[in-house]
Amino acid sequence: MPRISRCSASISTRPRGGTLFSRIQSDLTGMSFEYLKCLSPDLPPPQDLACVALAHNELDILPDFLAHYRGLGVRRFLMVDDRSDDGTREFLLEQNGVTLFCPRDGSTYAAHKKQWRCELLDHFANGRWCIAPDIDEHFVYRCSSASALADLVDTLDAEGAEALHCTMVDMYADLPLSEHEYRGGGLLEAFPLFDGPDSYFMLPAASRFRRKYPTPFMMAYGGMRDRLFFGRHGIAGRFPRLLMERFGGLNAPFNPGPARRVLARVTRRAARAHLPRDPFTCTKLALIKWRKGMTFSGGSHAVTGRLKLSERSAVLLHFKFTRGEAGLEYIAKRGQHAGGGRYYRKILENQDILTASPISAHTRRFTGADSLGMLLR
Repeated sequence: MPRISRCSASISTRPRGGTLFSRIQSDLTGMSFEYLKCLSPDLPPPQDLACVALAHNELDILPDFLAHYRGLGVRRFLMVDDRSDDGTREFLLEQNGVTLFCPRDGSTYAAHKKQWRCELLDHFANGRWCIAPDIDEHFVYRCSSASALADLVDTLDAEGAEALHCTMVDMYADLPLSEHEYRGGGLLEAFPLFDGPDSYFMLPAASRFRRKYPTPFMMAYGGMRDRLFFGRHGIAGRFPRLLMERFGGLNAPFNPGPARRVLARVTRRAARAHLPRDPFTCTKLALIKWRKGMTFSGGSHAVTGRLKLSERSAVLLHFKFTRGEAGLEYIAKRGQHAGGGRYYRKILENQDILTASPISAHTRRFTGADSLGMLLR
């Protein structure tokens, strides 16, 4: 790991508008960031629910991202620009309500992405609700008004919940994935299709993973990428199928009691032979009441703290395929994602799949939250 010095976030000391700027400057420079430095003095009110996100060359979809979350009532964005060269940084510096950070020298996405998120959350969201999606993820719940997140957080607090389970749902069009290129006009207009609830299931996370990241116990799997690229061909054998139907459905409790946990683990063992060796999880804890000192797994899929989940659930509409085959090649070559880009190289190896439409008997069209069916609770 490269040596990273601990020093304060730095911003220009040139006067700009008197005492307000001086106060903001003091607030930021008084904070110690090990992995990040601040690029902008715009620090929205601390009581606002914060959206924390990381960006690298996301200019094509950033306007949609900001518009979506502003439409849900988010006014405070804590963003990390990871050395973009497509205008992402310049765009974010011009946005109201965005406080922009960048990695310190020697800090990389592959090595430190969870530290970037957690450093911001520890400083700005301790004891508060926050939302931590990726730039290509749009949060959907049953209400989509300008007060949707605030109202949902009030409901979760009343339940005593500390996090909300979100299922990533890959969005696509009736075009070969190699031709999925976003040219504006709205992501949902361009990519309105998804795999319905019958393409998803739930199982406990692997025990070795849960020892480090105990929340959540149950995780979602399946969806379009799993169907196309990772060869899940269904569960063979009457007993494993019965277990999956009874204990591996989308209605499985997020906070199972001891007996249900045992049955869920038995179900995972029975289904293991029919699943990929390292199945890709669709679970994220994108809406969470943060505790200083917690750590996400690589993404916001799981967390080191033991938290009570709501028995409600939300969806993250996931617009992964928006730059055609060239976009996948760029990610694989850059090597900053899990496994050094191995996941994306495996996708690129399947040219017969990339050059065919991804639609199947599981395909549905998104027409609003109700069209997600059991993917929402």
